[in-house]
Amino acid sequence: MKLSSEKDLDALSSGILGVLAISLLLIPSRLGLLGGGLPNWLLVWLGIFSYIVSLSIQTYFSINNHQKRITFLRGASTIFLFIFAAGFFRTGYYVEGHGDSKVG
Repeated sequence: MKLSSEKDLDALSSGILGVLAISLLLIPSRLGLLGGGLPNWLLVWLGIFSYIVSLSIQTYFSINNHQKRITFLRGASTIFLFIFAAGFFRTGYYVEGHGDSKVG
């Protein structure tokens, strides 16, 4: 993959993780992520860890560092994004499309 597209994907994943982490830190019970059965402290810790990964990606995005650390952070961000996606699908937050709609 080209370097610019890798940096674009890093910026996108960092932005998504940052927004989700801030929402988990500010309004964990109102977000409804991962169902209502989990305690708020667990959602807050998930938000803290995903925010740390988001900031780390942004830091390594601007500073060229060891490839092993960058690969680890990309893997951690992928895991967090899968956790959030599974939580959103579990609670019914997904994009619905209508196959018969026409554009224009």
